[in-house]
Amino acid sequence: MPQKNVIITGATGNLGKVVTQKFLQAGYTVIATTSPRSANSAQVENLSYYQVDLTDESESKSFVEKVIATHGQIHAALLLAGGFTPGKLEKTSGDDVNRMFALNFKTALHVAQPVWAHMKQQQEGNIILIGAKPALNGNDAKNAVAYSLSKSLIFKLAEILNAEGNQHNLTANVIVPGTIDTPDNRSAMPKADFSKWISPDAMTEEMLHICSDTDYARENPVIRMFE
Repeated sequence: MPQKNVIITGATGNLGKVVTQKFLQAGYTVIATTSPRSANSAQVENLSYYQVDLTDESESKSFVEKVIATHGQIHAALLLAGGFTPGKLEKTSGDDVNRMFALNFKTALHVAQPVWAHMKQQQEGNIILIGAKPALNGNDAKNAVAYSLSKSLIFKLAEILNAEGNQHNLTANVIVPGTIDTPDNRSAMPKADFSKWISPDAMTEEMLHICSDTDYARENPVIRMFE
């Protein structure tokens, strides 16, 4: 496969680390983001780290412009950055909603906008977003209201992108996991049945499939990975 460039946001998180490694192994050049609060990550071959505040629109746009100037064409963007907070409706403040909106939606939107414009010029590209099961089901959403509201916008964003994507050979896909099997989740829920959780490896395989098969990507705009 010819060398391709992929942006991965949230690359130092539990999911992001696995995705970054798997895409490197698949032959991609990875442009990875870390938050300004993260420690500097070592540079390795075909992997570049950028510290970016993705909640800042101007900073995110400048980051994408710098990536294009430095690396050339962006073939895919995996927008993994995000956060979680629990809370029933009566316990959910406006600040909670704003924080989840910034972490889960703005971080995706601010990168998707300039990347999508670039991909339209190239007439090629994939954007992958991470949805959430509670955003699809009120019963699940009632215990994480701010988080679920913010994630519901991810589905609408993908729908809007795909409304014009077919005209330009572009796709936007949402992967919707159940609980992801990470060390943090195991620590938080030690009595859970881990065998029912979704592995980061399985999610990464879906992402690689999407990026390598346009027909599959177009036919599966939302990929649910839970029972």
